Amino acid sequence: MVTFVKDKEFQSFFAKGCILLHISMAVWRAHFERKLEDLAHDWPRQAVGDLALALSWVFFLVYSLMEKYD
Repeated sequence: MVTFVKDKEFQSFFAKGCILLHISMAVWRAHFERKLEDLAHDWPRQAVGDLALALSWVFFLVYSLMEKYD
């Protein structure tokens, strides 16, 4: 979705929002879902997945900056 947008500022804004969203979801899972019995066994795996998705967006931002300054 983001690759078809020509506006680099929007790509950066979108990536930063996704990073914030995924990190906040990981914190939510660690803080609240571990207290619920039905979700207690799934939260570590899902939190790691959320952090991995946030890290992928960080790599996207780093790649965009490297491409910008080459």
